Amino acid sequence: MLITDWASNFGPSFETQTFAIGDVHGQAGALERLLDHIDSIPRVGQREIILLGDLCDRGAESLRCFELAWNASSRADECHILPGNHEIMMLKAIDDPKEVYWWKIIGGSKTLQCIGSQDEMGDEARLAALRAAFPDGLEDTLRHGATHLIREGVLFVHAGLHPEMNADEFLEQDRFARDKLDRHWAWIRQPFLSWQGGWEHHGLHMVVHGHSPATTRPLLSVEEASTVLEVAGKHRAICVDVGAMKMPQIAAVEFLGTQHRLHVAAAPADWVDDPFADWRKPLGDTVDIR
Repeated sequence: MLITDWASNFGPSFETQTFAIGDVHGQAGALERLLDHIDSIPRVGQREIILLGDLCDRGAESLRCFELAWNASSRADECHILPGNHEIMMLKAIDDPKEVYWWKIIGGSKTLQCIGSQDEMGDEARLAALRAAFPDGLEDTLRHGATHLIREGVLFVHAGLHPEMNADEFLEQDRFARDKLDRHWAWIRQPFLSWQGGWEHHGLHMVVHGHSPATTRPLLSVEEASTVLEVAGKHRAICVDVGAMKMPQIAAVEFLGTQHRLHVAAAPADWVDDPFADWRKPLGDTVDIR
């Protein structure tokens, strides 16, 4: 486990020990390691865990990730699962057969493989079985629960915040809307990622997000993790997506008092050394809606 030094929040102060976990993408082993690690950290008052979405797709164990995330409520006083674009695409596929193709090409095929092969069951039967296998209450949470949280002036959301749109209008968009993906909280990349103008005009101090990987390579040291992830001073944003869509590596940020630090369940050594590992492959020309 890589743990960075404590760094300034640049204003916000947290009485509740708050952990936000980034994209998981079916990497159940890494998620379990990270949750066990969080469990091992001494509690300071109340504890909250926020999962920022994209628990499923691309990796091999999406159902196990849903179970681990749902059961994380036993590890904290409060636990919240926010929807990512992959959960949204999954729900759309459940609701509309025409959406299954689009979900599968961005990684949903891996989630369906948790149930069985297409030759054995077909997509309709696999979707029904997948839905039946969800932890009780998970689907309702993904459909109707919170899409974002604000704590001490820090926004927790899957993809980000548009710096030039009205924040309330941006964050209140329906989770299934996708006519302008660069203007939606589950899909946005730019201009959010390159914004350096702060968030005070939105009444916020910082944004914590996933969706756009800060790296797609294994993080090998605390120093490297800090260099890649600790950009809050420049962007007033913290990305906790560390490339789970390509490898078993996930991250969390911990807030306590006026500081924060990052925890990375780094890719195992055998994965790092594998010359054919997915992280060595280019992203390619596939649909870029990770």
